[in-house]
Amino acid sequence: MAVLTYFGEREELERATAAGSFAQERSAWSRTLIMENVVNEQDLYDTIGQIVGYTYTSVAGGKLTRLLPRADPQFRYMIADGISNLQGVGQSAEVTPAGPLESPLVEASYGLWANYDCKVNFTPAPYAVLADAQITMNNATWYEETEDVSGGSAGRAFQYANEWIRFCLMDRAPRDEYVTATQGKFQFRTGAGAAGLTGTFSSTGTAVTGAATSFIAQIKVGDVFGNTTYGFSAVSAVTSNTALTLAAALPNGNAPAGTAAQSKQGADGQAAKAQAPLYLNNADVTLTWFGVPLRYVRSDNSYFEKYKGRVNQNAWATPWKTWQPGELLYQNYSYREYVPPVAQIETDPIYGTITSIDKTCTVILKFLETRRVTADTYTPVNRNYVKGGHNLQPWFGDRKFHYGGAAQRGSTDPLPCFLSADLRILFTDPDFVQTPLAGGGKPI
Repeated sequence: MAVLTYFGEREELERATAAGSFAQERSAWSRTLIMENVVNEQDLYDTIGQIVGYTYTSVAGGKLTRLLPRADPQFRYMIADGISNLQGVGQSAEVTPAGPLESPLVEASYGLWANYDCKVNFTPAPYAVLADAQITMNNATWYEETEDVSGGSAGRAFQYANEWIRFCLMDRAPRDEYVTATQGKFQFRTGAGAAGLTGTFSSTGTAVTGAATSFIAQIKVGDVFGNTTYGFSAVSAVTSNTALTLAAALPNGNAPAGTAAQSKQGADGQAAKAQAPLYLNNADVTLTWFGVPLRYVRSDNSYFEKYKGRVNQNAWATPWKTWQPGELLYQNYSYREYVPPVAQIETDPIYGTITSIDKTCTVILKFLETRRVTADTYTPVNRNYVKGGHNLQPWFGDRKFHYGGAAQRGSTDPLPCFLSADLRILFTDPDFVQTPLAGGGKPI
């Protein structure tokens, strides 16, 4: 790879060639550099790559190989965001290219200059820009269900790359989300007893008496009092703590003295149609990973496809948060593919003779986060079944979360809502051969 003297800076007498803008959310700076001593087209490609950076798309031991973008010499927290103008200076030399790739050439030759003016735009990096040496391959074990019907699980050794610590952003949007229980789960409690305030008719008519019923404290004029057989009537006056008078005769006939009477709207212990809410403490989490080989998406072993609908089996520590087992549900992904600034050429794996431009992409991984805890002591035998997070469901008997699921034959464990995987594998090359695969089961 050629190293050119491109750090010289262009200066004009009439006008500056470096300029920028600075704001709270977006700052930018640009300067025009001089590229000298370009001998061949590869020198130009290498220099462009050294300025803006790129990601190699070939297999590289499970982690990525990146050429990092250069930083501005003055505003060193800004990195090269692109080259907006590359202009040859002086007289060019005619070059005949080796041959076309996918399309015929517009001309049989082109001009290559020895010197170029290169306007480079810089911007603060929204993510950590780390060298390859700071990314490690880590060893871990996770458990997958066995192929038989025993309901067991097998340990599986694997390696993963902690690529999420660079060129990756997290967005987190908390949800105002509740689960509710309907009639039969919502009850009133007033302290007046399950049947409300009670008494007896003291004579045929409208007088009601009771024993220590606190009519004055809890009954007001207009409340309804009576009997389910004889009907109900409004209270016209509360005489004392133990006596009240109804405004009119009961609609189904006067109740004889000694007939039980009670408040119709007595709330204590009664079920209501109101909904009892329980807060779920959920959030939408999006991890945006930049500069990823498109092969990570299109591989037949793509982890992005394979582990959708799984929760994290092991704790996952990131620069933003640490998610405990079961707290992060991997839902889906999307991606935007593009040709890198310096194209890499690949040979078609089927036809061989056809060459093409290898692509990179930005991958958006979508998760649902929850923060639920339980004091339950039950531990599933199947170690793929995570007792935590999304596998904890609400029980309105105590308004807490508990592990549970569908009963299944051959196992004392109920089948949880979600199976698990070690989601750290999402940031590892899917075509990297995982060795060893301990415990059998399907390959990672």
